[in-house]
Amino acid sequence: MTNKLMKGLVLRSRPYKENDMILTLFTPDSGVFTAMCRGVRRQRKVPAVYCQPFCYSEFKLFVGRSMPVVDDADVIEQFYGLRGDLAKLSLAQYLADVCAQIPENLPDPETLRLLLNSLYLISADKVRDAVVKVVFELRYAALHGFAPSGNICASCGRPACKWVFEEGFLCSACAAGRGFSLDSDTISVINIITSEQGMKPYLVKLTDDQLAYLGSISSQYICRQMGYTPRSLEYYRKIIGSSDSDAII
Repeated sequence: MTNKLMKGLVLRSRPYKENDMILTLFTPDSGVFTAMCRGVRRQRKVPAVYCQPFCYSEFKLFVGRSMPVVDDADVIEQFYGLRGDLAKLSLAQYLADVCAQIPENLPDPETLRLLLNSLYLISADKVRDAVVKVVFELRYAALHGFAPSGNICASCGRPACKWVFEEGFLCSACAAGRGFSLDSDTISVINIITSEQGMKPYLVKLTDDQLAYLGSISSQYICRQMGYTPRSLEYYRKIIGSSDSDAII
């Protein structure tokens, strides 16, 4: 068994036995994996701070042949702004649930950076939550190789006006009644989000109607890729009063 120092974000936590907890951690070099925290619930009304979801810490781990064990951790960021707002909390949990689907032990520092930036912006109210959600979903799709791109039909090369999930951006003729209608401005916004890094994707200009429509489509696209709809997303939709019916095929 070896000792390791590793920065990571808690995606999920759950009680285990009487005094322990099992954490799902997301780290730059080891990706997503589970770790055991022994004795953290003993004689405490709440677990140690570093066991809470969305807590970013430097963990001291014992790593051997079995599940890694957390010995201690120094908290770096807790994203306090998420805690007192149910909409923000449920949105943050949805983003974490998406990342929890990444295959275990696969290094993915870019997706972790995307998640940390998104949590910061939600927590600090720097950008509208709906914008952060759309940017996260489309950037996640780009980082994992399944985002649409360009502004011409993937089949014939004419100007695109539809998004067919299985085929990308298509013209009306090639879509043949399938997919979601998109105007040229929205397609341009999607391309900015999927191709640019840093803060630029979060600065895109969308009307409230465009944002609601694109946000509904991007959620459906991510859920289709995952094969299920997280309860956290359903709860977030319920709180803000929206649903995928806002996007009409």
